[in-house]
Amino acid sequence: MAPSFRLALTYTGGLTGTGDTKAPLFITIVSQVALPLGVLTMLQLMRPLIPSDIWLAILLGHMTRATLTVWRFGSGAWRNIRVEDISHRAARP
Repeated sequence: MAPSFRLALTYTGGLTGTGDTKAPLFITIVSQVALPLGVLTMLQLMRPLIPSDIWLAILLGHMTRATLTVWRFGSGAWRNIRVEDISHRAARP
């Protein structure tokens, strides 16, 4: 497993555990879907794709995810997120 992938998963888990779920979602969508597809689309417009292009797009996605996730954690914005405990509420029929 690539170090950037492990780093991203660790920090994503940390953010999610603190209640920051939206930022990791958006970071994942951008880095794991939009960026790789954008890179591959641009490459395909210039020439036929080869297998190493796909691996490059995956690597760039993982590195971007790790960078953005570490940046988000380091920003400290997760400290201001309020998590509501609803476990004490009665179940509704």
